[in-house]
Amino acid sequence: GDANKRLLKSRTSFFVTRPDGIRVQFLGNQAKRMSWGGSPAFSVPLPERLVRLQRQESYRILIPVAKALTVTLYTEDGSNLGEWPLHDLSVGGMGATLVGEPRLELAQTIARVSLLLPELGAIDCSVTLRHTTGLAEDEVLLRYRIGLEFSGLLPAMRAAIQRYIIRLEQERRGLAEKKDADIE
Repeated sequence: GDANKRLLKSRTSFFVTRPDGIRVQFLGNQAKRMSWGGSPAFSVPLPERLVRLQRQESYRILIPVAKALTVTLYTEDGSNLGEWPLHDLSVGGMGATLVGEPRLELAQTIARVSLLLPELGAIDCSVTLRHTTGLAEDEVLLRYRIGLEFSGLLPAMRAAIQRYIIRLEQERRGLAEKKDADIE
């Protein structure tokens, strides 16, 4: 329709896509008509550079190894999908690190996650898998990072996450200030 005609007339076009839920954007030169699998299509040469954006809606903190936490995922019927170390946490969701490829589908809703925040209580709600990223070690994918978005997070759980993040940030800053003082 009209959009196709405008695309063919424009000298440059701005493209945005979301592979694995991560926004990727680039500028392309003039589109050309072509045939793909017997159907009409457009082609644009890919540029040398792409912009990969991971804009977070909320502040995310990395979980220190010394403060290791684990998250457990459950199906609707209560079956355990796995228990993995938490990598990062925000009021919007969390990242976990898995050994071996996850048996989860992108955009899959996981009925329940359970995560205990020391002295602050349990996080217990459903989540949606937003991304899976392979972590290469010697060019072999042994570990994966998954990103989970909270849904149905109760206000008390949200407050507990915020308190936990603030506590970790204060401890991190305190250690940094102590190290600076030791150097002087």
